[in-house]
Amino acid sequence: MPQRPEEAQADAARRAFLELFPRFEKLDDAAIDRLITLAENADTIQETAGATWTRHGTQVLGTLVGKAQELLGGALSPRAQTRLRQGFVSFIESDVSRSQRNGVPSTLLQRYEAGDERLLDEFLKDWADDFFVPAQRRVTQNTMNRSRPVVSSTGRSQVTSVQRPATFRNLDERLDYAAKLAKERGVQFGRE
Repeated sequence: MPQRPEEAQADAARRAFLELFPRFEKLDDAAIDRLITLAENADTIQETAGATWTRHGTQVLGTLVGKAQELLGGALSPRAQTRLRQGFVSFIESDVSRSQRNGVPSTLLQRYEAGDERLLDEFLKDWADDFFVPAQRRVTQNTMNRSRPVVSSTGRSQVTSVQRPATFRNLDERLDYAAKLAKERGVQFGRE
C-alpha cells in the first residue's frame, strides 16, 4: 500500500533528524513522551532539587553549630554562628576551586553532599586548633608568669618565739594552751 503524502513527509523528516542526531534512533514513542513530560516538569523538578539541597545545607550547618557549641561548652552568639558557617562554606569552596584547577573531583564536596559528619568533626578540630589552642597557650603563659599577690599582714601581730610546755597530758590541756595563745594575739571567741 502506497504511503500517503503526509506519512512520506514525516518519514523523510524523521530520517533527516536521525542523520543529524543518530543517538535518538533508540527512542521509541514512549521514550519521546517521557522526555516531553520531563521537559514540561523541568521547573518543578529544579525547584524540588533546590529545596532539597537548601534543606541539606541548613541541616549540615545546624549540626555544625551544635557540635561547635558542644565543643566549646556553651551557646554561640548569632555573630559567632554566622562566622562559623561562613568559615565552613569557605572551607568547602576553596577545596572545590583547588580541585577544579587540578582537574579532579572535590572529595570534601562529595563528603558534604553525602552528609558525612566526620567532615564536620575534622573542620571543627582544625577551627579550634587555629583559634583556641593559641589563645589557651597565651592564657596559660600569662597565668604562669603572673606574680601571685601576697596576703597583707597589716593589723596582725608578729609571731615571736613561743614557749611550749614540754608535754601535754591530754587534748584538753593542748586546746587550753592554744586558746590562751590565740587570746594573747587578739583573737576573740564567740561566747566569752
